[in-house]
Amino acid sequence: MNGSILTLAVDGQPRARIDLERECEVRCDIDSGAEVLEVWAEDADGRFLLAALRVPFDPKTGRQRATATSVGLPAGQSLALEVTPKASGEDASASEAEAGA
Repeated sequence: MNGSILTLAVDGQPRARIDLERECEVRCDIDSGAEVLEVWAEDADGRFLLAALRVPFDPKTGRQRATATSVGLPAGQSLALEVTPKASGEDASASEAEAGA
């Protein structure tokens, strides 16, 4: 992967961008009822999906549940995705961070 800029999308809508040459983390709020987080990259060949994470929903509370996962990138780095519910009545937040090789 030559592109160092990733886009975090929620249910197909871009929400945040991260330049891996300048930043190591990005956060964005996600609406209640959000279903999928996507991480997109772009290089000379075009835009492509790096990772997708289904946002777990707890029917008992009616809110998203906390979840985290890590995805290997082509250049050997690791991309961590995390969903963290906020206090009652608020939407959740999502973060994306690149871990070292």
